[in-house]
Amino acid sequence: MMVRLPRFFTEKDSGSLSSTSVQEYNSPKEMRPTNDALFLPRVTHRATLLPMFRITVS
Repeated sequence: MMVRLPRFFTEKDSGSLSSTSVQEYNSPKEMRPTNDALFLPRVTHRATLLPMFRITVS
């Protein structure tokens, strides 16, 4: 989980994410393992939904 998430931000679809979303994900307080399940929906909601949905399904 912790390894897969950053790849979404660094690959081609990272252009659809706002820079603030990437910065917030990279901040230490957002990297708590216990917060992973709660943080993922917030990223999906904050970013453009279509590319994230495409990544999740495929």
